[in-house]
Amino acid sequence: MKTRKARTKAPPAAANELLAQDSHRIVVEDLTEIICRFLPDGTLIYVNEVCCRFFDRKLEELIGQRWQPSAVTEDVLLIEERLLQLSPKTPVVVIENRVYDGKGRVRWMEFVNRAFFDDQGLLKEMQSVGRDITERVLAEQRLQEGEQRWKFALESSGFGVWDWDLTRDTIFRSSQFKVMLGYGGDEPIPDAALGWQGMVHPEDLPGTELAVNDHLMQRADGFDREFRMRCKDGSWKWVMGRGKVIRRDDQQRAMRMTGTLEDISRRKAAEEREEHNLQLIVEGAPCTAVLEAILRSVEAGHPGMRCSVMLADETGTRLRLQAAPSLPEYVKKALDGTPIAPDIGICGVATFSGKRVICPDVLADPRLEPFHKLAEKARLLACWSEPVVSGAGQVLGAFACYRREIHTPDQKEIQAITAAARLAALTIEREERKQALQVSEERYARAMRATTDGLWEWNILTGETYLSPRWKQMLGFEEADQLGKDQESFMSRLHPEDWPRVQAARKAHFEKRVPYQVELRLCNKKGEYRWFLTRGEADWNEQGEAVRMTGTISDIADRKLAEQALLASEQRFRAVFEQAAVGVAEMDTTTGRFLSVNQRICEINQRSRDEMLKLTFSDLTLPEDLPNSLRHMEELKAGKIRSYNLEKRNVLPDGTLKWVNLTVAPMWLPGEPPLHHVAVVEDITERKRVELDYRRELAYNQALVGHTSAFIVVLDLEGRFVHANASFSETMGYNKKQVIGKTPWEIGLMDAAETALSKERFARLLRGEKNPPTDSRLRTKDGEWRSVELRSIATCKPDGTLDRIVVTGTDMTERNRLQQEVLRVVEQEQARVGHDLHDGVGQTMTGIVSLLEALEADLDGEPRQQAQRIHELLRQSVSEVRRMSHGLSPTSVKYRGLVGALQLLAETVRTNFRTPCLCEVDASIAIQNNDIEAHLFRIAQEAVNNALRHGKPSEVKLSLQHVSQTECELRIEDDGAGLKKTKGGQHNGIGVRVMDYRANLIGARLTIKAKPRRGVVVTCRFPYEPGKKKR
Repeated sequence: MKTRKARTKAPPAAANELLAQDSHRIVVEDLTEIICRFLPDGTLIYVNEVCCRFFDRKLEELIGQRWQPSAVTEDVLLIEERLLQLSPKTPVVVIENRVYDGKGRVRWMEFVNRAFFDDQGLLKEMQSVGRDITERVLAEQRLQEGEQRWKFALESSGFGVWDWDLTRDTIFRSSQFKVMLGYGGDEPIPDAALGWQGMVHPEDLPGTELAVNDHLMQRADGFDREFRMRCKDGSWKWVMGRGKVIRRDDQQRAMRMTGTLEDISRRKAAEEREEHNLQLIVEGAPCTAVLEAILRSVEAGHPGMRCSVMLADETGTRLRLQAAPSLPEYVKKALDGTPIAPDIGICGVATFSGKRVICPDVLADPRLEPFHKLAEKARLLACWSEPVVSGAGQVLGAFACYRREIHTPDQKEIQAITAAARLAALTIEREERKQALQVSEERYARAMRATTDGLWEWNILTGETYLSPRWKQMLGFEEADQLGKDQESFMSRLHPEDWPRVQAARKAHFEKRVPYQVELRLCNKKGEYRWFLTRGEADWNEQGEAVRMTGTISDIADRKLAEQALLASEQRFRAVFEQAAVGVAEMDTTTGRFLSVNQRICEINQRSRDEMLKLTFSDLTLPEDLPNSLRHMEELKAGKIRSYNLEKRNVLPDGTLKWVNLTVAPMWLPGEPPLHHVAVVEDITERKRVELDYRRELAYNQALVGHTSAFIVVLDLEGRFVHANASFSETMGYNKKQVIGKTPWEIGLMDAAETALSKERFARLLRGEKNPPTDSRLRTKDGEWRSVELRSIATCKPDGTLDRIVVTGTDMTERNRLQQEVLRVVEQEQARVGHDLHDGVGQTMTGIVSLLEALEADLDGEPRQQAQRIHELLRQSVSEVRRMSHGLSPTSVKYRGLVGALQLLAETVRTNFRTPCLCEVDASIAIQNNDIEAHLFRIAQEAVNNALRHGKPSEVKLSLQHVSQTECELRIEDDGAGLKKTKGGQHNGIGVRVMDYRANLIGARLTIKAKPRRGVVVTCRFPYEPGKKKR
């Protein structure tokens, strides 16, 4: 529609006369398009009736006027520049621009402008055929706005999206995908062209490839796997990859696969911390250690946060601080004893009410007025508290979180948001856009019916067909190209698959006068098929027979591509929507009604899709949880928050409750009215059950540790006290403050010998070895020595490294005293029996021997020999009675000491048993305790008797020597047959158990080992303290 300087100027009347001679004037006048002709300067010389109606002006008012005033001013320059491009070689140009109609409204028009040149190539005039494309432009604008909303929802969802074209082996990655791995949103990923495999951790790659291939080969419904991907800085991040094939070829080979990437590194870290906490409970770690581990886990997941746990005391009126690893000591002291009341202290209020209490500004909260100075000093300016509730529903205390700045907790601090939450935003107004597009297409179809860029006319009776120049141009031909004048020339370019549809449409139009409109494919000059929309209308004769048909054809290839792209996009996003591992729903923000739901949310709520679409979120929510949900929704609609996350309970059809984690994000852009929102629901019922079991187990362990009679202490890897229970304080007299941070050796719990042994046992634990139960002498704070049985074990962190040393102790002092008293009574009784044997039975038998000797002198022959035999047997019996009396009453120990007693024992072996016995003793060893000497002699005596009775040795060796200044060793060695072992490989005879029992009573270590070839070595190492002898 414009412009170049005119060289000739034909009068309007001549132009109209020229046009009147056009053989196609009737066709042109019947069209619904604007047609006009104008001179190079823009002066109109012809307009059709449609043009007059459009601009609401009469023919004579338009003829002679210029076209420029009717165009929008901003578009005039563009129009003139495009018209200047017309030449004899390029006589046609298509321009889309805005004009003012007769009512002053702005309308979008598409003008096909043709220039006419004289023989010298000078521009004579131009013709424009225009059609109103306002509805199409508005539909495109709405589609573009909808795509922007989808993009906004996608970028705010937290998910990364990928689209893999397997035919070209190319992968599209969204900006959120790149940001997740540390790249900029528009930054390319190096080596990404080499494939996704290079970004997956080598340990995870085989399983991930297998999962992808299983889905590609249709062995699995979808791809769903957790694995690690390399970030920009070289680190590895845990992600959840989900995907699904959305296009396959005729052989069912995958052509395109799309999916999402979710950052689950925070969840993985939380799982590792939770596993560590559970491991502590399983291993029986102390209550305080478990509480501190839990608090440190929370603090590790939320940098800058400080936490504490406070439990109600026995009276139920005050809270006692149980653990607060990161709070200053003066804060701990101040918090301990907080009243449980409805208006004092955050933790007190939470415990009293049993509900979460949030205080974003401590200094502005009147409930915390008693703590304002403390909070200001410690810079604890924000606090929120969660009640600690037992399985029976009893509030046990409060779990508190503190911040150093004024702060309201977001969803990351209350519950880690999963990346899948934001993917649900991809459902933005999908159904509405589809309906809007359908309405737009219908309007466009009505507006464009029976008209398009190309014209055709078909004489049904003769078969002659006319194709306009524009028709030819649309297929890539020049105007002068001959395409044939019969119907066959048209049908030869029709795609074979479209012929039945064209035939059916013609038959319906001819017989029933159904409007003729068909989408079909025509072959262009390049041999490629292109989509067109053809419309037409027939002329019927008096007999009702169709004799002629006139119509138009429009190029709809771009629209078809857009429809295909829209369908692919719909399939891609629908696949993501349906295969999400979490429940996803599109909600009406005003009514709360479900508009669209995926299968997972139906499964979580145990309802069908139809049932869900009839409900609102209020129908599903437990009434107690509803106010909190409504409050968050009002804040979202008011623009105070951009999304929210909370945990709530849904009511199932059978009346049972299901815990869910709800994440809500808006589907409206800033400034738009709140119409729809997306809700992501995750089933956390099992997690809640585990938390309940955890709290129950925690309470059990706390009660177990706090009420056991054995003392329990926890040491760090340097041997310093980390924890000590109440039994330790009661037994040893030290309170926690006196031992925490110190080692047992620093506070003087042991003497020098026991300290050396204790450090040796501690070193074995650090090397990963185990320690058997040990009897030790420990000194109380008052200086009293206690005999304690110690057991120790090392605990490990999740990575397998050592964490703490746990020591339990049982006070054996009273038991040992009673046992020693029993042994003393037994020894006295044995001495009495030995004395009776010696003085009674022995003396009587000696008298009988004397009488028998006198009788023997008076006998002869066989009676004399019998008397001699009786005499010999009596002398042997007297010797055995004396040996037994000496064994029962070891007076040698009492009067000779251990050294002399051992020498006498050796002499007895040599004399009575005629067995060589070597005795090597250090005469300087002087044991200061009669009981210890007696026990050591009994051990030696039992070992020798066992060797003689069971081993039949050829030699026995006794030895008593110094091992160190504080330790001596008693050693009994023989070369006999050795001791028999039980099935467990241990020497468990009564004699061995008696020797071990005596050794434990005196704090000695007894070992029994078989010699390589023959014999047994019994070793008893005992503490030695020279000095004045104790009786």
